[in-house]
Amino acid sequence: MTKHHAKKEHKSASEIKPYGIGMSQDDMMKKDQCILLDNDDHMIGHASKVASHQFNKETPRGLLHRAFSVFLFNEKGEMFVQKRAHSKYHSAGLWSNSCCSHPAKNESVEDAAKRRLMEEIFIEAEVKSIFKFKYRVELDRNLIEHEMDHVLIGFCNSFDQINP
Repeated sequence: MTKHHAKKEHKSASEIKPYGIGMSQDDMMKKDQCILLDNDDHMIGHASKVASHQFNKETPRGLLHRAFSVFLFNEKGEMFVQKRAHSKYHSAGLWSNSCCSHPAKNESVEDAAKRRLMEEIFIEAEVKSIFKFKYRVELDRNLIEHEMDHVLIGFCNSFDQINP
């Protein structure tokens, strides 16, 4: 696995309106909505990102919600990984896949993945869902991940530089 830095191309900085400018992680956690699910990945409602990730006696298992993880590869088979921002609400500063997040209401997983790739790393790529799985893990700060994670792959040759 090789670490890469994304080349900012396709749109100028003035054309890209990254989500969350001027908002704290706490503000985004309260504003953003996650799609709540039954065990078969059928939508049963919505909840804030805060409520979806809280670990407490009212929701000791967390709220099962939809998420996605994108893995981008170049023509050499190298995978783009990124380091999570130190301001993230959990797992700050850790190395992660190319992009991960939650689809918005009425947004397909594929459309959400393409949107977040552009917002986070300024890369446009076609993505394909290859499988999904359910997992649950307790995190720091009394948070929990309880997700139906859709795994997508994409291909992109616009990685600027390799940083081994």
